Amino acid sequence: MRIDDIRAELAAALDVIPGLAAFGYWPDRITPPAALVAWPDPYTYNATYQRGASSAEINVVVLVGRPNSRAAQEALADYAAGSGERSVRAAIESHTTTAWHDATVTTFTGGTVQVNGVDYLAGTFAVQIFGQGD
Repeated sequence: MRIDDIRAELAAALDVIPGLAAFGYWPDRITPPAALVAWPDPYTYNATYQRGASSAEINVVVLVGRPNSRAAQEALADYAAGSGERSVRAAIESHTTTAWHDATVTTFTGGTVQVNGVDYLAGTFAVQIFGQGD
């Protein structure tokens, strides 16, 4: 698996969510709602014997707006839902790609994230990726 392919495909998976701008990298400017794909932490080589598989845990951070905005809080709840047209989990887990064999959203954590000196209400989604070994 290539890390840059994984990040690009996670952004592509999120592009199906109406109104959400998805980036496979951290852009210079952000206009919420936006989804940003982080670097893997960790990326594991040789997850099975003889380099049969690799795995990565990658966070996807969804920024929705001002932390005290009711509309932002409602939007984040939509993104955190397990299903539905705005569900991050549903978009990622239903995405078909050759960049990995399996992607599972394992956790969601809500809170405040600061980007370029601006506080945003955000949700961090941990995504476990399994794919072909190197």
